[in-house]
Amino acid sequence: MSKESLTELLTGKLYYPVEGMEKCTLRRFSELMERFGTTDFEKVVTMPEYEQIISEGMILGYAEERVYNGVAFGYHWGIDVMSEYGKPVYAADEGIIVKVNSVEDLSDKFNEQTYGNYVIVLREYEKENVFTLYGHLGYLGERYTKGQSVSRGQLLGVMGMDFTVENGGWPQHLHFQMGLSIEGLNPYGGRELEEITLNPEKIFGLR
Repeated sequence: MSKESLTELLTGKLYYPVEGMEKCTLRRFSELMERFGTTDFEKVVTMPEYEQIISEGMILGYAEERVYNGVAFGYHWGIDVMSEYGKPVYAADEGIIVKVNSVEDLSDKFNEQTYGNYVIVLREYEKENVFTLYGHLGYLGERYTKGQSVSRGQLLGVMGMDFTVENGGWPQHLHFQMGLSIEGLNPYGGRELEEITLNPEKIFGLR
């Protein structure tokens, strides 16, 4: 099955991982940074306009190039659902957990734990594997193990703490990414990753 056919199959069929995200405004990272004049989120979150945007709900999109302080990180192959700390995160569909990561030390904003606390769920659609990543969750402890089943709409966790390793030094958000292989879950990369990732904006009908 082609990527396009798989996207069409899943469109409108998945559970929203964050309640109300279908009403959130879809924004581009470049547009947001032009608006605030900085890529320093610790400054951005103190601005009243940012608080208004978060209260209304905001999603940063798929396949956009991210540049921080003039340094290009590559293209972002998931979506970032920005919301408040502790917001519940649900499974978009049933599947099997193939990887889980739980971080106890929150003292380092950036380390090898790119997604902080995360769960990766595998589901097969028409003989095609789809790996779904739920990243930047709150502490998971021993809640999940590899091989464990999850159901559609099941509570997986909550959004993690801002400006810690749970969120990679960012404000709190859910990083949601769908790959046709584990390699398709890299947070940043070149245009070649477009062929092995699905576009959640289309699947969830985000605007």
